[in-house]
Formats: sequence, structure tokens, C-alpha cells
Amino acid sequence: MQEVCSVDDLGEGEVEGFEVEDTKILIARVDGGFYSLDDVCTHAQCSLSDGWLEDRSVVCPCHSAKFDLETGEVKRSPADEPEPVHKVTVEGDRVMVELSDG
Repeated sequence: MQEVCSVDDLGEGEVEGFEVEDTKILIARVDGGFYSLDDVCTHAQCSLSDGWLEDRSVVCPCHSAKFDLETGEVKRSPADEPEPVHKVTVEGDRVMVELSDG
């Protein structure tokens, strides 16, 4: 597990990009929970953390592809490949992430 940020760094309904072990990831805070996906859209390589949250999903700012925050599943094209999901835990006031293998 890698420490990424403080719980206070993200407000409810916010998404932010980080780099962990040379991997660009995003952390999103929704309904009090924290979620993490890769930050690079599988469709056009845009930064998902520059997008917005909608219905427990993140929307890519380039072509509006939509990815489920819990599963990485594509919820709206033009993307057709899911996003890798990373395990998130909160330890005290620190947000910790374990990178997935892909």
C-alpha cells in the first residue's frame, strides 16, 4: 500500500490525479468513500482526473467516455476497454492505494 494523500485533500464529489510508482492514477471521493482507477483513458489517453464525476462514475473530458469507479467498467462509449481499478483504504487520515496488476 502506498500513501497517496490526506482524506482532507479531496472534498465530497471531487476527483484528483496522482502518480504512484510511475503509474498515473486518480482518486475520487463519492458518498464518503474513496475510489481509484488509472488516470489515463483507455480510449484516447486523456487524463480522467480532468473530467467530472457522474453517478459513481468518472467521465473523460475528451470524448465523454464514462467509467464505473468501483469496477472500472465502461458505462458509455467511445471507450471499449475498462480502466484498471486499485484497492483504496483509509488509515487514520491517510488515503492508501494498492496498485492493481492491470
